[in-house]
Amino acid sequence: MRNAIPRRSHRERPQPHSRTKRGLLEKRKDYVLRSQDYKRKQSTLKRLNEKAAERNPDEFYYGMVSGKTQDGVPIASRPESRQLSPKEVVPLKMQDAAYLRTMLAIDRKRIEKLRNVVGISAGKGKRIVFAENEQEGLSLLCFILMF
Repeated sequence: MRNAIPRRSHRERPQPHSRTKRGLLEKRKDYVLRSQDYKRKQSTLKRLNEKAAERNPDEFYYGMVSGKTQDGVPIASRPESRQLSPKEVVPLKMQDAAYLRTMLAIDRKRIEKLRNVVGISAGKGKRIVFAENEQEGLSLLCFILMF
């Protein structure tokens, strides 16, 4: 019958206000997690040390033939760059040209939009802005673009 009555759960005491500047008060659950993490790392290190101690210095793998090391650290090898044949170059150049045409079209649209905003193009009710020189016109254009 005693187990049928719900009990109040245990609550750990909070951090005293006077110690808030010293950081968080570690609760038991925090300690348990930190302890488990520490033990897991220690067991991994122990296992790796055992593996290194048991390693046979005479063992051989075929990857060792082509692999290179510098001061015992393996260096990744890169495949030699080969020359592309003319058949392979043509599609790449076509893709580059298409990309450049696309970016040129985007820039032209952007320029046209800016001209319409500033009122450079002849137009129907567009705002016309007068500038003393080109430098002042560019600074005014930049100011308009920011807003």
